[in-house]
Amino acid sequence: MKMITYMVSTCLIFAFAFVSFHHVSVTNVFAAENISTFTKESDEKVMGDIRNYLATDSSLSNTARGIVVSVKDGMVSLKGDVASEIERNRITLKAQQLAGSYKVDSQLQVRMN
Repeated sequence: MKMITYMVSTCLIFAFAFVSFHHVSVTNVFAAENISTFTKESDEKVMGDIRNYLATDSSLSNTARGIVVSVKDGMVSLKGDVASEIERNRITLKAQQLAGSYKVDSQLQVRMN
């Protein structure tokens, strides 16, 4: 009887270890699939959204309309001149909102008149 109990216990331990290991492996695979990947299409969408904002927001200065927006592999770059510090901050904040999980590198310069 002790031998049967020992064998059943050993089998249960191995079964539990196998299921636990298998669960971790499957979980890691699913976690890896959920990591956000940046594609050319998603880069183009983010770039289009930000360019559309710059072209259609009537409160922006004419200076700000010349901002160059580039997007690659999850990084948004904003380069150009703006009329004020407030405008620079507004544009950077809006770009961050539109970019979602993308990082925004704002290299906007306040142009003194």
